[in-house]
Amino acid sequence: MEPLHAHEMLKELKTLFAQQAENELLQTTRDFHSRRQEEGQSVSSYVLKMKGYIDNLERLGHPVTLGLGVNLILIGLRKEYDGFVINYNMHSIGKTVNELHAMLKLHEQTLPKSNAPALNAIRAGKVQKAELIKKKKNTASGAGGSGIFVIELNTILNKSWIYDTGCGTHICNTTQGLRASRKLKPEALSLYVGNGQREAVEAIGAFYLCLHSGLEIVLNNCHYAPSITRGVIFVSRLHDDGFVNRFVDNTI
Repeated sequence: MEPLHAHEMLKELKTLFAQQAENELLQTTRDFHSRRQEEGQSVSSYVLKMKGYIDNLERLGHPVTLGLGVNLILIGLRKEYDGFVINYNMHSIGKTVNELHAMLKLHEQTLPKSNAPALNAIRAGKVQKAELIKKKKNTASGAGGSGIFVIELNTILNKSWIYDTGCGTHICNTTQGLRASRKLKPEALSLYVGNGQREAVEAIGAFYLCLHSGLEIVLNNCHYAPSITRGVIFVSRLHDDGFVNRFVDNTI
């Protein structure tokens, strides 16, 4: 074979490197879209892996938009982060990957050590089976003057409701018990579940939930989403309304 001239050699090398770059782009894109957080993998390790794909795609001349990068990271999280995902999509849209990373590391510290399976509801986060603490204290039963009610939650978790720490709001899937509600215009508000699917919110109101003990609690600002599988009781909102949530032996 005759030796190639310098120009032809350069052309040949460019073709070779272009083919390698295309192959690398294809593999990186495939890995980026299919990557999921593995069981036992820390959220920091997972996010750094995903960030590596983002950086690599930018180096290859195909930068990833902020929205796409964040969404792919969220979609790949394990199911115990589903509550975080819903809360993020409702309140924290627009964060950078580094900001999301910091938020996820903080949320990871709040997850229970137990690996008990989450309830198969709306992918609303790792749910602890609650020992329901709800005993309404009143003056007749010796309640103090603080105005705080202590509820024993031992029967509230059933096929219809789950107890969640990261959802962001109370959610119901039935209008039975929903009072003083205001209807929303179509597509005015949506909830995002862990797989990225959007579920429409049709109304917001106060939901009156009656426990087996006969006690009735009011879930204020409850979002009615009929396509959601189970209702969600958000811990922080209960606390804001004067209820005390006690965590004992990995139960609530």
